[in-house]
Amino acid sequence: MVGALTLALLPGCTTGTPAEVEVPPDGPGVTGEAPRVVGDLTLLDPVVDRAAHTASLLPDGRVLVIGGCVVDGCSDATAETELYDPATGRFSSGADLAQPRDGHTATTLPNGDVLLVGGYTGEGERPLPAAELYVAASGEFVPAGEMSIGRGAHAAALLDDGRVLVVGGWVGPRTFTETAEIWDPATREFTAVSSLPAARGSATATRLPDGRVLVLGGEDEPQHGLATSELYDPVSDTWEHGPSMAQPRFKHAAVALASGDVLVVGGTPDDNELLAAVERFDGSAFRTAGELTEGRYKLVDAVVAVPDGRVLVAGGGQSAEAYDPATQTASTVASIDGSRSSFATATVLNDGSVLVVGGYDKTIDLRREAYLLGVLAPA
Repeated sequence: MVGALTLALLPGCTTGTPAEVEVPPDGPGVTGEAPRVVGDLTLLDPVVDRAAHTASLLPDGRVLVIGGCVVDGCSDATAETELYDPATGRFSSGADLAQPRDGHTATTLPNGDVLLVGGYTGEGERPLPAAELYVAASGEFVPAGEMSIGRGAHAAALLDDGRVLVVGGWVGPRTFTETAEIWDPATREFTAVSSLPAARGSATATRLPDGRVLVLGGEDEPQHGLATSELYDPVSDTWEHGPSMAQPRFKHAAVALASGDVLVVGGTPDDNELLAAVERFDGSAFRTAGELTEGRYKLVDAVVAVPDGRVLVAGGGQSAEAYDPATQTASTVASIDGSRSSFATATVLNDGSVLVVGGYDKTIDLRREAYLLGVLAPA
């Protein structure tokens, strides 16, 4: 392991008493050791240390953790998966992917299956065109077609009719794409659709209440962030320019709120400055909406809306924090030993608690970081 992990439960996280625990740097790995409870914060024992993976809630309440990089420096991806069972608090190995991948997207379909698209087999490798489908009923991965091009750092969104839009991304050295494709679950094939007005990668794609998809931010060349947005209408297969944010950002996160608005957090304009500013899209414009407790990025899969209406921001920084859209304020709910948790995942479980898995620190060393945050106490 790469170092001890200390997690402190802080006021406002749960109704438990603040406490602190240290996980030894060399234990317990794949032994399946039982969870360790600290107040209402539960430290878990994952099968594999990983970052740039995905984590998806399955119909039976378990969480499927897929792929990711598994060595310090994030040079090699894995085909290994694991399943977290909230009934036991333990991880177990799942079926292997057909090929290793990290930096992919995972989209949960209406029937509970999970579509995996693109990504990389390792640092410096060309992105993957192939997709795989996790069949929840059998627990197996099956081929799910190929895109016209391989892509990573792309965005994906589930459409109202159950199809999946895949847009933009990195396709080669210093090269991003404007192309878009739609995957159809009936045929398990991709079809090219209208392209974005301009190329972008490391953007986000969020379905709006009216069925359109908001593609937001990203970079059009390395270290050059975008403030612009585009709106895709799958009925007419057309794009229109949306409003711009107050500042450019990529490697950010966007989460749909119960109101239908979209909250945008974190990111960077240039791969150096980390943003704390929060913005909110209300259907017609972006409005400033306060700040996080710290600047953070590389958190696209680690920001989730929780049952009480707040948003848990669990990656890309040195803490987990809860942001309240009603008051536009954020507060720390768990500290993470003073180093960043980039490309971690956060998944809301059926009971409202949140599973946080993986990530790497500022030196790109993998972290032993899997923990369960209890249901957040009222703000």
